[in-house]
Amino acid sequence: MVAILFKLIFYVISAISNIITKVIFSTTAYFIVLLIHALKVPGEATKGLLEQAADTLRSALEYVVGLIMEVISTSISAIIDTIKDGIIESIVNGKSALAELVEQTK
Repeated sequence: MVAILFKLIFYVISAISNIITKVIFSTTAYFIVLLIHALKVPGEATKGLLEQAADTLRSALEYVVGLIMEVISTSISAIIDTIKDGIIESIVNGKSALAELVEQTK
């Protein structure tokens, strides 16, 4: 009779410890899943924010590169115009000098 009573007591203790263990592990698992889902939403928001920052940076970079290309184009055009004006002035001066030499030799 005492053996059956001990067996029953240990069975109840074992069942209670199994239930407590299951509750603890299940609660922990549910908490971890909940935490993962809670962190997933801010992660997606952060991803969207980073994509917007990348788009903004990309458009600003395109604007700056376009502006630099415009400055380079304008500078090269001004240099070419200056060279062209210098060549035309040299030709005009050379023509005037040649006309003067022709007049002097007459």
